[in-house]
Amino acid sequence: WSRPLADAIVYAGLGDCAQERDEAEHDQTVDRLIRMLGAPAVPSYTVLGTIAPAWSRRYGFSKSCSVVAASGDNPNSVAGLMLRPGELAVSLGTSDTAFCLLPNDAACAPRTSAHVYRSPLARCGYLPLVCYSNGSLARETVKGTERSWSDFDAAVQHTTPALNGFLGVFFFVPEIAPRAPAHIKREPLFISASERTPVSVREVVDRQRENSETCATQSMEELVWEVSCRAVVEYRAIAVRVHLEQLGLAHPSRLVLTGGGARSESTAQVFADVLQVEVFRAQTANTPSGDEHNSAAIGAALRAKHAIRNDDESRGITKDAPESTSAKREPISFHEAVSPYHAAPLVCSAKPRPEFREAYNDLVKSYAAMEASLSELLTQE
Repeated sequence: WSRPLADAIVYAGLGDCAQERDEAEHDQTVDRLIRMLGAPAVPSYTVLGTIAPAWSRRYGFSKSCSVVAASGDNPNSVAGLMLRPGELAVSLGTSDTAFCLLPNDAACAPRTSAHVYRSPLARCGYLPLVCYSNGSLARETVKGTERSWSDFDAAVQHTTPALNGFLGVFFFVPEIAPRAPAHIKREPLFISASERTPVSVREVVDRQRENSETCATQSMEELVWEVSCRAVVEYRAIAVRVHLEQLGLAHPSRLVLTGGGARSESTAQVFADVLQVEVFRAQTANTPSGDEHNSAAIGAALRAKHAIRNDDESRGITKDAPESTSAKREPISFHEAVSPYHAAPLVCSAKPRPEFREAYNDLVKSYAAMEASLSELLTQE
């Protein structure tokens, strides 16, 4: 562990008392922190040992079963999707999560509302990740109980991309990115991108009517619901683009959608248009929509394979020389180690439409500029 960094953490924890600290006591606290952190972190492809006998007796694991350095669901999903640096994945679930891989020399800038992990696949590299609490529950709230997801999709397709310069913000529960407290009012906020000020939903609907002849016979209630359906999807895509650009990924080479929300064709098209990138979904042999593709579980298995391959190589156990000894080798890369295996194929779900590039660029610029003041806007009566 880095002692200067541990020293800085202890110093920051003293707050206003920092100037009055006792040097000897401070050094002891730093030593204690380093001891509490335990053994230094190891590369993600490290075999830590064999399974404990109790697990073998109780669950039937082989006594020689290797235990590999652990990771979480999102890092394992990176492995399960076989992401490469520059690719972006967005999981649309109860909470929405966006993550990508960046090389070690990337200008990766940590932020208070996001995370930057080390890559779960390589010794050098970063895994920026942003999590949003207003995920599928926000979309379900907008959809309502009397409508189907097919109706929701149709509403998104029926309304104008970029909503004629208006942006909807949906914080039905306290938000993580950006930080929004629990006391905010739980109603959508619509904002004019050009003026960067709140507007009424009626103004959004009136502009929709002006630009679409098919809206003339629809009721105000129906149109409010339709623009809200598009707005809640566009808001997520715009927020993802803004936050990933801030973290260092300005132009992803492709986007992979996972989770329940990935089944929506209209959602895939919105992400393609906002980020101007092709959108893919994981697909399994038995489920064309990819519903059963568990990228985290598959990724954990692939990471285990990666670790075993490297462990075998380091001990000279190869197919050509089962028990030979060999000079120290460079670690086998994740993609090389798992190349005989394949994750679920990725199928292109949507392609970007260049005619909407500028409209979404304007919304992205406006949102990035005023995100810090959203909590204040949401609490205004």
